[in-house]
Amino acid sequence: MKHKRTLVALLAVILVIYLGMEFWRGSADAARRIQNNFLFRSLSAGIELYREDMGSYPKSLSDVQLNRQMDQKWHDSMQIALDLAHSNVWHDVYDYKPSTNGFTISVSGSDMAPAGWLGRQRKFEKFYRIDEALNWSNNPFYSK
Repeated sequence: MKHKRTLVALLAVILVIYLGMEFWRGSADAARRIQNNFLFRSLSAGIELYREDMGSYPKSLSDVQLNRQMDQKWHDSMQIALDLAHSNVWHDVYDYKPSTNGFTISVSGSDMAPAGWLGRQRKFEKFYRIDEALNWSNNPFYSK
């Protein structure tokens, strides 16, 4: 009888630990998605504003800061976004590739799922057509 109680208690502890780890993983994954959405929106808008002001897309993601026509507040906010893109909790790597009719922003990093702990990678890419990043009618966070 004593062994059954011990076994039940052990299984209960294992279940609580498992559920706690799943809750933590789900919360971390949600935070990661929020950060990715923020960076994709911020960087894409900065890249598109660079193109509008300078006449062409920047050669690299860090060149977005070279837009001389924007004010200091814009430069500060872009610096925050670039710093977060270069150094973040999940060690995600953000990349940018210009093309003739737009640009692509991608993010890659290890997967949060248990398989990611064994080296599995994930990658997301978003292609923006010219002016698409600044099309506020498609932005769910913008209202007139």
